[in-house]
Amino acid sequence: MGLMRAMRRGLFLVALAPTLAAAQLPAVNLGFTSFFDGGPPAGPGFYFQEYIEYYTSGTLKDQQNHDTPLIDDLNVWVSLNQLIYQSDQELLLGGKWGVDVIIPLVSLEVNPGAGSPINTDHQGLGDVLIGPYLQWGPIMGEKGPIFMHRIEFQNMIPTGKYDNDKILTPGSNFYSLDPYWAATVFLGPKVEASWRLH
Repeated sequence: MGLMRAMRRGLFLVALAPTLAAAQLPAVNLGFTSFFDGGPPAGPGFYFQEYIEYYTSGTLKDQQNHDTPLIDDLNVWVSLNQLIYQSDQELLLGGKWGVDVIIPLVSLEVNPGAGSPINTDHQGLGDVLIGPYLQWGPIMGEKGPIFMHRIEFQNMIPTGKYDNDKILTPGSNFYSLDPYWAATVFLGPKVEASWRLH
């Protein structure tokens, strides 16, 4: 309970969420949470979270899923620094506005294969994500919350370090808009389902 009070006063909370990836995932915001994804912060104010992600691979695959000689080893460290502001002002149907900013710092360590055109070792700022959103409070039932959700319009700004002569870079060199709806429904006292629809 003391932590909730501290967060309501605008203190910062740092959370480390290591991720190991064994498969290729689409380059969209799948969320860094595994449950209660549509939930609101503990109240109005500023919040800070840091997510540390690590990806590693000994091979790169081609379109037919065959190993290529491009790399012998790839290690990627990403520090995602997230700053959220949640207002107490309602805008639409009871939804309160907020802003979500994510600043990624990226380190690419590559051991290229023999004769590979892949350049080695790149560090720098990734593409900054800025997402205005509407957060609704939980819909309550007799025994607690039943449903909670948020809509965010996340913008990926091409601020990341980019070099057209390099195959792997921290930045993508293009702008994109990724709106999504995150929600959680409580199916019972110990069961819930969360989703993030893009």
